[in-house]
Amino acid sequence: MVVEAPTNPIANLAARLDCFNTSGNLNMTHKITLHVDQPEANSNKSATSKELAGHTFLTLEQDQGGQNGTVRLSAGLYPANSATFCDQIDPGAFNNDEGHDFDVSVTWEISGYAFTQMVNDMKTHPFAPLYNLSSNNCTTWTVDKLEKAGIYVPRTNVVSLNAPSVTECRIEGLTPGQLGQDLRNQYPLPSGATKNVTGGNASSSTCQ
Repeated sequence: MVVEAPTNPIANLAARLDCFNTSGNLNMTHKITLHVDQPEANSNKSATSKELAGHTFLTLEQDQGGQNGTVRLSAGLYPANSATFCDQIDPGAFNNDEGHDFDVSVTWEISGYAFTQMVNDMKTHPFAPLYNLSSNNCTTWTVDKLEKAGIYVPRTNVVSLNAPSVTECRIEGLTPGQLGQDLRNQYPLPSGATKNVTGGNASSSTCQ
């Protein structure tokens, strides 16, 4: 399994998030989208035949009205260099995931308060945490952030081995493949939420 480095890194997530209004936003419209790029569409496989692991990321949207209109940022967690089955830990890095392809997504419209809770939590941790392919990967980070806004999605742990005799290559944690299948088949949509199972590409980020 291979997770590659970011292509459009965000050095300071807190500074990038300053584009959102979190002090006078109670009457604004807010949406959060969970995007899952499965290694193989509509499959819970942990990696493709080329051992690429897929990706999970978020898009935050705020309709500020007036000249600003919709303000948007897509972001996800990556290893700064790379991570594999047998070399799972790497310094973390955030990426601007605008345009990133996905196979399944869920969008929730949330309150200004819930949106602020999520943004403030991200600002409290502006620099990417240590990446761990098992315990703190892109899917783990994304699901944790959703919970700051009161959104709970399935957390199904996947256990896999690169080679049965090499215990240090054991993977045990959340994966894009499994989360994507859980969202497709086992996640009842709450009122106001929408699901996309045909895939696409994340919209452009306006927070630059």
